[in-house]
Amino acid sequence: MRRGRFSALGNGGMPRNTVIMSEQGMGMVEILVLGSIVLALSLPVIRT
Repeated sequence: MRRGRFSALGNGGMPRNTVIMSEQGMGMVEILVLGSIVLALSLPVIRT
């Protein structure tokens, strides 16, 4: 999946944009992972 996304960005012909997008993509992944962990920990507390 990641290779497909990076290849699609690379086909754009803008290497600078691909680097920026890749960096933002990593940031988004980290935010999603942290968010999912926080939700997983907070949901049981809210339910009880």
